[in-house]
Amino acid sequence: MTRSTIQPHPDVNSVASTSPLDQPGVYRMLAPDDDATDLGRMIRCSPRKVVRPTSTDDVVEVIRACHGLGLPARARGPLRQMGGQQLTPGIAIDMCALNRIVNVDTGVIDAEAGATIREVVDAAWSTGQRLTSGPSLDTRQSIGDVLSAGGWSTVVREGSIADRCLGLELVTGQGERVWCSRQSNPDVFRVALGGHGAVGIITRAHLALCPVPPMARTWRRTYADMAELLEDMRTLSLREHVVDLHARWQRLGEYHLIATGYYHRKPPATGWVMRDLAPVPLSTSPHGRTYRHTVSELDDAAGELHRGWVPTSRTSMVLGAGVDEFVDTILADPPANSMGMLVPHVAAAFDRRTSLRLPPADSSGLVYLVDVLHGAQHVHPSQWNVWCRGELDRNRFHYERARHLGGELYPVGTTPLDGADERHHFGEFADQRDEVIARTDPSGIFGPWAALNLQRYAPDGITP
Repeated sequence: MTRSTIQPHPDVNSVASTSPLDQPGVYRMLAPDDDATDLGRMIRCSPRKVVRPTSTDDVVEVIRACHGLGLPARARGPLRQMGGQQLTPGIAIDMCALNRIVNVDTGVIDAEAGATIREVVDAAWSTGQRLTSGPSLDTRQSIGDVLSAGGWSTVVREGSIADRCLGLELVTGQGERVWCSRQSNPDVFRVALGGHGAVGIITRAHLALCPVPPMARTWRRTYADMAELLEDMRTLSLREHVVDLHARWQRLGEYHLIATGYYHRKPPATGWVMRDLAPVPLSTSPHGRTYRHTVSELDDAAGELHRGWVPTSRTSMVLGAGVDEFVDTILADPPANSMGMLVPHVAAAFDRRTSLRLPPADSSGLVYLVDVLHGAQHVHPSQWNVWCRGELDRNRFHYERARHLGGELYPVGTTPLDGADERHHFGEFADQRDEVIARTDPSGIFGPWAALNLQRYAPDGITP
């Protein structure tokens, strides 16, 4: 099914003052030049205007105005994505003011889409609970951002954050407020989760919670050999005391495998949890560490890479049986100032009724997010353009290599993609997705798949 192409209004600033796009009493207008890029700083795309709604009703008014005027629109949170997925030449809708934690109950949290994952973690923790799925790898992202991408966490025997979304409210491309879940509007629900805003702007969500013991024990093992780490990672994924599990590295030959379990009074015995593993250096967290400490550590690690606010490249792929070969490919040509993460999940834990694409599992029943980031701290600003183009080529090579090994894209990085890649990504679900999008956004104000933005804007918009 072919979607219609909108014809943007020639000058949004000429819109009559009665338009909801031009009411400073309702929206705080931001300077477009400050919102032309994202955390990756790989490309620039200046919006015509940025509006900041403070309620779902405000979002409805903005979308109805955009629909009537033929203006493209896209929602964004704190701009933590890196490939231009949230950029638009039209109306940028900054959702950060819709950040209320509406309610926390046993087993569920109700929050507006602009609330960050960290705010959700803190609200749940205050009641002795955590997100059932675990938090995202960067908790400074908003709920709307994470659900739109899919939401990969470090809880090894859980699926994505989108899998544990119980329901959400969104505003369609016609300005209609819709509640959807697996029971109500399930087709819209599926496209919205992992769909990068294709069917509407998420304004509110219900996320599943579960009890969490107050104390945490973290084990950090350091390897010189990635193959040994992968073998032990598969073993630890089966250990009942291990809840969170991931690997991290910032230099060749020094790979950290990090496992965390939770307890009430007596911590799990290190000798028992770490039994029959490779003889490598091991450190254990002190008594007194909590669940919130483990969440903060993830943010601190990612923050190290983004110091200096320079262009940053990201490759994000999901592998099954081919993960060993793909990681070998990544490590064979390591860029400077890079950080890698390897995050396993039990494949059977995923719901499979979202837009998140997964490959077949390996022989251990696991799938792995391979996430590699590298920044241009070592590059003179006059050469950033050249550096960015080289990174696009590198990321495309890694994408094709992962595809050859049976892997799938996790569309949050800086990989150039085209329409054929989009059709592959959604596979047998593509036609149904197109039908839902045509129904909810008939004038196409939300534009093409957001993962294509890098390719759309990069030729002329790479950071100078």
